Amino acid sequence: MTAFEERLAEIAALLRGEFAPEVLEVRDCSARHRGHAGYREGVLTHIEVEMVSGLFAGVDRLGRQRMVHRVLFGGGGGGPRENLLDGRGLHSLTLTLRAPGEN
Repeated sequence: MTAFEERLAEIAALLRGEFAPEVLEVRDCSARHRGHAGYREGVLTHIEVEMVSGLFAGVDRLGRQRMVHRVLFGGGGGGPRENLLDGRGLHSLTLTLRAPGEN
């Protein structure tokens, strides 16, 4: 397993543990951005997350994004999740978050 695959697996495990998703895909899309701002060779710079979770029911788009950001970037508690991605070269995190039954 490459370092990128390990990082993506770590992110997926955190999201699975917090959101019990019906669907979860965590993808490295850094190579698509080669030559653009934020791309750095050999660094995981662009991540896409697609997730369907019942915890998103009744929560607006911004609220869903905040929920995911708290898990991935920490809530200031200094625990093991604190700043999971901070300082690791991440330039873009694209989130597609839906509740079951939403398109």
